[in-house]
Amino acid sequence: MYKGNLYIGFSSLILALMAHSLFAQTPVLHWSFEQPDPEAITGQVSYVDGVRGKALKSNELTTQLVLGSNEVSALNKDGFTVEAWIAPQVYPWNWCPIVTQMEGNSGFFFGINADGSFGLHIGDGEQVFQGNSRPLLPNLTEEKILHNLQLPPTPGGYPVPVIPLLKWTHLVGVYHKDEGIKIYVNGQLEKKHDTNIEFKQAVDQPLYMLRDYVKRRPAHAERDYGSLPIHYSLDGLIDEVKIYNQSFTFRQVSYLYKKHQPSVSQPLQFRKIPIGPKGPGPFGASHTFLKYDKDIDSQWRMGEFADVIVRFDQAPYRLVFWHGINFYPIWYAENGIGMMQEGSETWGKHGCHEAMMDRLCKYSHVRIIENTDARVVIHWRHQLTDIKYESINEDPLTGWSDWNDDIYTIYPDGVAARKLILWSSDPLGNHTMQQENFVVPIGMRAAEIIDPVAVTLATIDGDTTSYTWQHGRPRPVGKEKNLEDFTILRYNINSPSKHYIIYPPGVGSVELGGDMADLPWPWGLPWWNHWPGGQLPSDGRQTFLVDGRPSSTCVSEGIYNKKSSKNIITDNSLTIHTLIGMTTETTMNPLVKLSQSWNRPAVLKCDSPDYINKGYQVDQRCWQLKSRKANSSKPLSFTLAGSKQTPICHPAFVIKNYGNKSIQLSIDGQEKEWSKDYRRGYHKTIEGTDLIIYLNIVSEDAIQVKIH
Repeated sequence: MYKGNLYIGFSSLILALMAHSLFAQTPVLHWSFEQPDPEAITGQVSYVDGVRGKALKSNELTTQLVLGSNEVSALNKDGFTVEAWIAPQVYPWNWCPIVTQMEGNSGFFFGINADGSFGLHIGDGEQVFQGNSRPLLPNLTEEKILHNLQLPPTPGGYPVPVIPLLKWTHLVGVYHKDEGIKIYVNGQLEKKHDTNIEFKQAVDQPLYMLRDYVKRRPAHAERDYGSLPIHYSLDGLIDEVKIYNQSFTFRQVSYLYKKHQPSVSQPLQFRKIPIGPKGPGPFGASHTFLKYDKDIDSQWRMGEFADVIVRFDQAPYRLVFWHGINFYPIWYAENGIGMMQEGSETWGKHGCHEAMMDRLCKYSHVRIIENTDARVVIHWRHQLTDIKYESINEDPLTGWSDWNDDIYTIYPDGVAARKLILWSSDPLGNHTMQQENFVVPIGMRAAEIIDPVAVTLATIDGDTTSYTWQHGRPRPVGKEKNLEDFTILRYNINSPSKHYIIYPPGVGSVELGGDMADLPWPWGLPWWNHWPGGQLPSDGRQTFLVDGRPSSTCVSEGIYNKKSSKNIITDNSLTIHTLIGMTTETTMNPLVKLSQSWNRPAVLKCDSPDYINKGYQVDQRCWQLKSRKANSSKPLSFTLAGSKQTPICHPAFVIKNYGNKSIQLSIDGQEKEWSKDYRRGYHKTIEGTDLIIYLNIVSEDAIQVKIH
């Protein structure tokens, strides 16, 4: 027992002497972030519990720490060591420094990149050697996109980044003039680079932390002309940044890692795209300000009524117009998987022209037009702009360029009639009128939100075919045949609620897949993160991993016949119509009935001479009548001639100038109580008050309606 105690005491003494020997030299730079330093640190920051004491929480948009060159000690040209603890909230758009002092080909850079790798870069005045950790994928560089990458050998395998998100990671870079560059993760050697480069310090250059003085183009941009170089900062936590004028050994690095361990290994959580309250809610639209993240929300210059949410009282999905993704109308399933439908995108010298490029919502806004228990009407207006906020197809006489009016008439059954008006000097020109993009919730991969049998098509008469991506380019499942004359497209997302689109017959076809569709599942799905939520000027940036940001994917693009007789064409406009929504039905039959009821509406016969029958309004998915005399007290009676070919599916009626008065409803001679199945609403206009009626009825027989 005595020898054992003596041995332990002797060992402790040896370890203490070793530690003193290893670290007799103090760091030439040490940032512990225990106290704010407003002279050096600018932008939005906060201080939270760190690895040791406090850590700094950095904001991607604004945070920067700068030391003047006169404040930076001379670094040992023969060798030095850089150390830091970081917990990234997201991976940066490209290389981002933890700490750097670089000018041209002189100096050093220690930081992380867009793919969860990190490195120590050393300049000798003529060149810069990058001592990086392993790439996320073989042959992956910041210029690469999926078309020219070597994919993992395991089908469906996902690459694992070197640095995890949300968790504390200890990073060390060691330079030695004779031994090259070694980099360590959590005390273990990650990679050794043999190089005899001679370090030359950028003595007249300030030292930067968390943000570079150099603007960088985002990594994996699909088009150089469609992405601009920008400044950005490290988004996440940082603590205990140190630079030593000594090349540390493996034992010393291991000691550094073990010396301080965070009490909480994962201090951060993924952000969540705001979609409003969970579950069903009272049917209707509400203005609000959707909160996303405190650091990001504080940058917006918008008030409490910026956004619009439409909820449904009999379904868990909702339609959301959020400023954080340019007010695109997004249909969100109960688990947060969303889909938006683009419209009239075109292209110019800086890439795409569309609302997606309007990062600050300069030319994009949303407003509620109608909001009753029977229906809701939302108007989204935006200019087609590019990443430099330049317009397109500008009329030299008037100055008008391309604009969109996007009007959604939404009913309690979760169906929206979309009326898209493209205002343009070239309305039949180079515009893509149809493309669906899915919003991938943060923390999920593109292929995780949708089944490999991703799409089901159906004709107006009910023929159906499903398409699978499982073996590369989409093909019909089993012995099913390709459908060319479909009117319904349903997306088979991994949620009980499914997105769908209904078209008029003959307006076009659909391109399933795309440029990458020949790749095996799941790589055949494009995966982008320049949208939604990204504030960088880019019209296309691919990602290959969960990087902490919202992301998007696309499995089809409509090939729209702009000259179809179903459209409305003028000298300076093109108007198209579709139905969009979500369904919890497991078969296509209810959607087939819906398509038939919209594309082949039942004939309405008005039996009351005091009312004018205005016919079926495709853009509003309703029949319209008009009182010959405003606020008439005359009863209204009409018959809707439902049949197998012209079924009735949740019909709606608008009686113009009817007035706001108490009414009763009869269907086929039976009095009905106003309820969730039989709804009414009143909408004031400049001419009077319109009455709106919605009936939860599906029938292949005629029905008689009386309002009195």
